[in-house]
This record gives sequence, C-alpha cells and structure tokens, in this order.
Amino acid sequence: MDRKTITSFIERYKSHSCLWDVSSPDYMNKNKRINALQDMVPILGESATIDSVRKKIDILRNGYYREHKKVNASLSTGISADNVYTPTPWYYDLMSFLSSQEASRPGIDGLADPVTGRKLTGGRSDTVTALGIQQTVRDAATEPQLLLTR
Repeated sequence: MDRKTITSFIERYKSHSCLWDVSSPDYMNKNKRINALQDMVPILGESATIDSVRKKIDILRNGYYREHKKVNASLSTGISADNVYTPTPWYYDLMSFLSSQEASRPGIDGLADPVTGRKLTGGRSDTVTALGIQQTVRDAATEPQLLLTR
C-alpha cells in the first residue's frame, strides 16, 4: 500500500471520531461505528472488507502507540533534547491525534489477597537501589503467610 493511500486512510479515520475518541457521544454507538468503518472500505480497494479496515486500524494504532511509548520513555530519562528518540514510521505525525486518548489504567496489585482483595502488607520492607534499579525487599519472616487447608 502506498503512502498516498495510507495518508487518505488515516485522514478518513481521524474524521470519524466515533472510532477513536472515547469522549465522543457516538463512540458507544455501534451503528455509527460500523457506518464509519464501511465508509473507509473503498480506500483500501475493491477486495477490502470491514474486517480488513479494522486490521489496518489496529496495525497503524499499535505502531503509533509503540513508537509513542519509546518517545515518552526517552523523554523521561532526562537526556538532552538532541538524544530524544525519533519515531521511525513516516505516518507517526499523522496519527498524533491519538495522543489525546492515552489513559492510564490501574494496575493489578500482585500483593493483594485474591479472596478478600485486601493488600497483604505487614512486616518490614526496605527499598534497595542496586545498579540504578530500585526494588522493595520484604522481610519474609514477618510477612503474612497463606495457610491452605483441605
């Protein structure tokens, strides 16, 4: 697929905010989303389907987010502006409208009791920095133990 086609595809995708903007009132409207995908089918050619449009969107979005993550990681290291990661996909700037859709999701606490959901805290813990990596070390003798019975 040539650049002109991909550029047209991205521009059409951007024009259908119901496909990417979670704050759009039409984002949850399945009919509008399907109509928007159907509107994009002709750009990909005669043999294109709604599924091929979805796949192409996924490929472009994943590529954009992967590169965006690298840019943010290089910015957060505190290196000079000359050494900031430069995204390699030529379409990266065309997809920049997606940066407004980044949302952090709460992670899963690995130290939570799976039954009660309460945090398994207690005991002594120390923060250790070795080779620039910060880790929390817990005292196993004072950590709560899980007793399994039959």
